[in-house]
Parts: sequence; C-alpha cells; structure tokens
Amino acid sequence: PPDAPQRPPDAPRLPPGAHGAAPAVSTGSPREGMEALLRALVEWKASDLHLSTGAPPLLRHDGEIRPLPDRAPLARADTESLLMSIAPPPNREEFERRHDTDFAYEIAGLARFRCNLFLDRLGIGGVFNLIVGFPGEPPESVNATLEMARQLRSMSPSFEIAIFYYK
Repeated sequence: PPDAPQRPPDAPRLPPGAHGAAPAVSTGSPREGMEALLRALVEWKASDLHLSTGAPPLLRHDGEIRPLPDRAPLARADTESLLMSIAPPPNREEFERRHDTDFAYEIAGLARFRCNLFLDRLGIGGVFNLIVGFPGEPPESVNATLEMARQLRSMSPSFEIAIFYYK
C-alpha cells in the first residue's frame, strides 16, 4: 500500500502468511512474539511500536505511524498475552489497579525499550519506544552528546531531548 513504510535496504524481508498477511503473533510463546515485534521495530529503524486491539502492529517511521507490512490485526486475547508476557509482576499488578503502567524492557545485545501499557475503549494496548544509546558506548561519546544537547537547549528553550545511556 502507498502509506506503508518502505523497507530499509538492510532490513530483512518480513515473511508473508496466508492471503498476504502474516499472523499478528508468532506461533511461539507470547514472549517470543512480542520480542519478534520489538526486533522488527529495530530492524525497520523505527522509533516506536504501537499495539492495539483490533489493529495491526504500527510503527512510527520517519515521523509517520504506519502499519507493519504484512501483519494482521491483533485480537484482544493476543494483544493481552503479548503485552503481559514482558511486563514485570509489579507492573502487571499496577496495570490491574490503574489500567496503565510504565517499565523498561531489554533484549540483550539488541536494544532497550520504554514500555507503556494502557487500557482504552478497545481494550489493552501498548506503546514501545526505542531507547537511544548503545550498550558499552564510551562515556566520552555520551558526554559529547549530552553537551551538544545542552548547547541546543541554550539556543532554543523549547528544545527538549531525552538521552538514555546504559551499560
């Protein structure tokens, strides 16, 4: 479709399923399915992944939110099992009480993600942001990036940036 993101040249081709649409979830465990979606976020060089009941997985790519190609809409039960598969127990409890929770999730050797789970009129949903930073990035590189952000902020008070660093 014309509104679908263009596959980056170095991104792997996502396998099509029946009728040209891959299942929204993998045939493995819910955690494996969720990690496959997070890997797609990184492979497509997108900034965010949005999951919502009744919609296919969506990627924010170059500022536009578009469906992940060749993926079917998520059923309510699939959405819930995908999202809860990576939520730590205290966050599952918080979600039950507040219908909203935030946590971080890491796929070792790949990336870290900021995760927000919420409940809306359609059911459970989640937004996953790729955390900027590189495992083992030298501290001098982080300091140079932070200094550049400070300089940009001094030039424009409305400039905001969040830079995360982890080892």
